[in-house]
Amino acid sequence: MFSISSPTLRSTITDYQVEFPRYQRNKAWNAEDKFKLFISVFKSYPIGSIVVKELIEGEKLWILDGRQRYEAIRDMQNPETVFTWARTFCGFSEGDDIKSILKEQISLYLGYDIDESTESWFTDLSEVICTVGRIKKKRGISAKTSGFRDPFIYKKYRPKYIVNLGDCYDVDPDKLLDWILGSRFIKATDIDKLTAEEIIKEYDVNESEREQVLEEINHNLYSIKKAVKIVKIIQTAMQKNQLSLITLDKACKSSDEMKIFEIVNTGGKKLNNAQIRSAKKQWNYEVKAEDIVDGDLTQDYRTKLYKAQELTLNPTCVSWDFAATFVDRLNANSDILLSRKYRTMQYNEEQSKDKMEFGFKLLSARFKKSVTKESIDDLPENGFAWSKNCTSFALEINNLSDFLIKHDSIFEHFNNYGFSLFDIGQNVAICFLILAVERWDFYGKPTSGQKYRSFIQDVRSMLDSFIFDYVSDRWKGSGDSLLKAKLEAGYQSNVVKKEDWDLLIDELYKDNEMQAGKWTETKLVILTYYFTAVRNLEIHGNGEKVHIDHIIPKSQFMENTPAEFKKFRDSLVNYALLPPKLNKEKSDWAIQLSMPEKEAICKYESLDITKLDDIKAATGIPELKKMRESIPSDIKEKRDSYVTCSGYWVVN
Repeated sequence: MFSISSPTLRSTITDYQVEFPRYQRNKAWNAEDKFKLFISVFKSYPIGSIVVKELIEGEKLWILDGRQRYEAIRDMQNPETVFTWARTFCGFSEGDDIKSILKEQISLYLGYDIDESTESWFTDLSEVICTVGRIKKKRGISAKTSGFRDPFIYKKYRPKYIVNLGDCYDVDPDKLLDWILGSRFIKATDIDKLTAEEIIKEYDVNESEREQVLEEINHNLYSIKKAVKIVKIIQTAMQKNQLSLITLDKACKSSDEMKIFEIVNTGGKKLNNAQIRSAKKQWNYEVKAEDIVDGDLTQDYRTKLYKAQELTLNPTCVSWDFAATFVDRLNANSDILLSRKYRTMQYNEEQSKDKMEFGFKLLSARFKKSVTKESIDDLPENGFAWSKNCTSFALEINNLSDFLIKHDSIFEHFNNYGFSLFDIGQNVAICFLILAVERWDFYGKPTSGQKYRSFIQDVRSMLDSFIFDYVSDRWKGSGDSLLKAKLEAGYQSNVVKKEDWDLLIDELYKDNEMQAGKWTETKLVILTYYFTAVRNLEIHGNGEKVHIDHIIPKSQFMENTPAEFKKFRDSLVNYALLPPKLNKEKSDWAIQLSMPEKEAICKYESLDITKLDDIKAATGIPELKKMRESIPSDIKEKRDSYVTCSGYWVVN
């Protein structure tokens, strides 16, 4: 019914004549998809399979599955086409450093920073893109062509790849490519040593034209050699890489064709990184029963996980089991550092995939100082005490979370609000967690005395600087690389300068925004929660859970509300600390405000109870600002005391 072969990419598009049946899907790949395939060719990744039906034995084939892949392979022969893919993938424009942007974007795609000294594939790939971007850019990088054809256009001589456009002449890129591939000089060992005399031999030039053509070749010689060289680079990569060609013979029934197409195209389930690791040898090291610390719990976690993933539960525990179920070992208080999202996920197939992957990242960050795919794969060293280390690390997270909620008002507030460092960003939360655990170990997990105070101060200054760095865009760049660098550097005392915070606080209170170009809604939420907690440090330990909510209800900010009022809906000016009962039951209490409700609103906030009726709607923002003029100074004073531990809310 079928046969499987492994032709090179080059022979796939040169040795076979293909057509597309009517039920073949329309074009679906965009330029970014095609460039990712181009990266795979140079990186020598497997690039999948193509299913074809044999029409004429040894000659004509119909593609049943793989049209997008086939057409991308065919088109990648042309450097100019690849350049347009790269431009879309990377987003570079006229005047940009193409190679630098290319390296950054491909590194982000691959998930690690490329080392040019050891990765020759990137040198070749970048030479293709950069050369096309440089060769005689008279049309401009944003034009339809990038200049690759220009060195082959001659004023009077018309080679076969030149096409007449009526009022002008241009180069047919496909014909030019065929001419280069058919030339003798592309086979030269050192293309850089080619001369104009050798190149002109490939042209059918009259003696009367010879001198002029030779002069033009010499004028463009550098660009011609570069163009030929990058064509050869692409061809060499395509000659080295293979794909799987599944060929259905002529006797294969149409119904079988359709079913095979359906199976190959949509029949398989997509696997995430955590699932793929389960097939790797290093994640299948057996953990002996006597080494498992929490046997009953581990078995319960594994049973739920395997059922959700539709896997057969093997009685033997392996290292993968502990990483995949690590999050199950965390308690509710850990939500202030990480995320309730993962801890409370149900064991259905899709949610458990994310839950597993997060467990791998946490363990890799703790024991490998990184969360890249490579660091995770290097984690399961033979002999690693998986049960003991996972249980111990989870206990550290749980105990640290309990400690912070009990001994630090900010984290108590975060816990009450349902806010998490994870809301700032996954890597920010992981980095803070790992460094906090390490500092706790460093001081010997103290509960009193100077070491206790030093640890609290370290945690506070680190939290303060992490939040400032995030809202100031200092966490931008390759996320995993930045996290790796911060984890490797370890804890560094980096208290944010008072004047830097003061400037930001004033901006936030005055206009509810930061400097132009930096502001996002996410940053607003983070700063509002942080500063509201800072303003209310003294209520720590009173036993009452409080919530953050609006003084002027959200419902009062209509679509037609003027922008100068509307932007203060979610702001330090309009956020207050409220008892949870009032927060849950109130509706439009600003319209009919009872005295008990007024008293509840003013319980934790410095508000004039006699003026609350003056702020019934969004237009009351100016009056509310007058009532809360002390907010900036309060935050500045309390933030300084909080970070330096000079306040009275360090609880022993």
